[in-house]
Amino acid sequence: MDFPKGLVFVLLMILVLQCGNGRVPDQKKAPSQPKEQITKGENYCDVHSTVCEFSIKEGGEIIAQGTLNLNPKPVHAMNPIEFDLTLTKSKLQNPEIMLSLTMPAMYMGINKVFLKKISSKDYKGNGMFAECVTEDRRWNIKIVLRENEKTYATDIQFDIIQ
Repeated sequence: MDFPKGLVFVLLMILVLQCGNGRVPDQKKAPSQPKEQITKGENYCDVHSTVCEFSIKEGGEIIAQGTLNLNPKPVHAMNPIEFDLTLTKSKLQNPEIMLSLTMPAMYMGINKVFLKKISSKDYKGNGMFAECVTEDRRWNIKIVLRENEKTYATDIQFDIIQ
């Protein structure tokens, strides 16, 4: 689906302005934590050099497992990204899959990527990460699977290259 370039530009500018919360670039907010103290939890993945693995559980039972690959690598803000998701194990027959892209430290607007099924296990979609004027670089990808009015989700976190 092609969008008019003017509309894309306006939407991206809105995201950039929201990210700065009205500050001009020389008034950058200090990072919420010093860089050396930002932790990389169990859901952290280096999207710049590897394929991310994920597992979705409910009540201790694995509902789905798979991989998420972002291209091109390294992943930069303000560049088109292709999201490739493969379900390596799933109890779901034909789930709808959506990715919600958020920045935990700051509201960046609604940014969702709806993946298209291309084979029995493979899904693809395209999106973009907005650039933020603060020092925060941590992004979250919530992988959401829906089937028969039930929703299952898990998260992957990574640090963007601006």
